[in-house]
Amino acid sequence: MLKPIILKIGGSVVTDKSKPFSIRRKIIRRISEEVATAIKSGCPPLVIVHGGGSFGHPVAQRYGIHQGFREKAQLIGFVETVQAMRRLSDVIIENLQASGVSALPLQPSAITLQKGGRISTMFSGIIEKALAMGVTPVLWGDAVLDEEKGFSILSGDQIVSRLSALLSPSKIVFGTDVDGICPSDPKKTGAKPFGELTRDELERITMQSSGSNGVDVTGGMRGKLQEIIAITSVGIEVVVMNALKAGNVLRALLGGKVGTLVKP
Repeated sequence: MLKPIILKIGGSVVTDKSKPFSIRRKIIRRISEEVATAIKSGCPPLVIVHGGGSFGHPVAQRYGIHQGFREKAQLIGFVETVQAMRRLSDVIIENLQASGVSALPLQPSAITLQKGGRISTMFSGIIEKALAMGVTPVLWGDAVLDEEKGFSILSGDQIVSRLSALLSPSKIVFGTDVDGICPSDPKKTGAKPFGELTRDELERITMQSSGSNGVDVTGGMRGKLQEIIAITSVGIEVVVMNALKAGNVLRALLGGKVGTLVKP
């Protein structure tokens, strides 16, 4: 079997993070069609991971899920966060299936255990079997049980990092709401993205990065860059590009030049 590609679609792409529970249905439909076209065009097997955006983050923030279990009143918030993410993932998976993609939802809180906010156990056998069958696994940022904290937030970016170690993908594609990795916040300064970076160069940039816009309980852009550093440290290329622009997802999956390429 060909080495898979892991496609991460950020929560800021599929939702408007400034408005709770707002979903970008047209964007999701278009990305789904691009994924379907890529598969029909001979793209390697795919694993898709998406972020929480305005679905998971506001609920988790309200109940302090990211801070761990402190009182029983948080338990309803924990399960509400899980359910909110399932509602978002249902829309994404329905659009993928409508486009002809055999998308299989795999709820991370059902196959993952964390310890101190980092993955300690993830049952990856079902992901590997799905890929071997020609099915496209879809996972998402979630609230999960935690051996030390009771529960904690599992970001989509951390899932990608873990799957990189487990599956040895050919590359990782991060679809964000900016054109790539930039020297400063492009939404404030208009900065242009780097065409290519090495892992060492990215480490220096990460030290200077700030958080993302809107409520984000997973670490924002700094957290994303830290996961990318971990991914490239095991020899995997990473592409960071703007998934809000039509054609970029398709181009990235088929090996075209788009966004920022981070080399190991």
